[in-house]
Amino acid sequence: MLTWIVPKRNILYTTLLEGMTDVHAHLLPGVDGGSESLMDSMAALKRMKEVGVKRIFLTPHIADECKNNSPELLQAKYSILKECCPPDMELYLAGEYMLDSGFDARKRGEILTFPGKQILVETSCSSAPERFLTFLFDLVLEGYKPVIAHPELYRYMTQDDYYFLKDKGYKFQLNLFSLAGLYGKQPRSVARNLLDKGYYDYVGSDFRRLGDYEKGLKKLYLSANRIRQVGELFENNDSLWHSGSLPKQII
Repeated sequence: MLTWIVPKRNILYTTLLEGMTDVHAHLLPGVDGGSESLMDSMAALKRMKEVGVKRIFLTPHIADECKNNSPELLQAKYSILKECCPPDMELYLAGEYMLDSGFDARKRGEILTFPGKQILVETSCSSAPERFLTFLFDLVLEGYKPVIAHPELYRYMTQDDYYFLKDKGYKFQLNLFSLAGLYGKQPRSVARNLLDKGYYDYVGSDFRRLGDYEKGLKKLYLSANRIRQVGELFENNDSLWHSGSLPKQII
């Protein structure tokens, strides 16, 4: 019996990245372990434009470990970066909030969200915060819509946990290069499973370093079905950007 093997395609040889909106990137220089300098950020933006990226939500870490990342500092860094942005690229400043002991205090100040009060949140990869579900519930009560960043990386989560969170209406954001195995075999397996279940709402690069970005692009091969699945997430990204409630901070 003959078995047909359908070849996979490298993402650079698909149309997925053409006009892409990236919802997760650490491109503000010198704030959170992402780009270390303005030159690094400019080189990253240049390369991202070359592969087709059009729009980027900047999502610096906002956490106890990044105590200096006040909205004022991040806005100042953003103002500098947007002046150096390549033509025909658009940037928007949001944030990635760690659900840690200082989250409630930070929440009382200015919150950097996606449009529609969607807020990107994360936890430690190894263990859930003590008040994880309370944090999420309180956000909803206050009118926010939690988007859980890269759930495939959370080693403490089970299939029941993922189901519970989706059943509560929380959104999931896939790290694109989880599908390439950039974070290991287990996150890749979980990402594939969650993608097949239709649990993801958005997809982002989680850009940190240009070298890792290039490695992820090089390693990411997708079947026709995966191209369709990821393409639907990119469409959701675009809809988020064009949702009509984007404040006027875009260049």
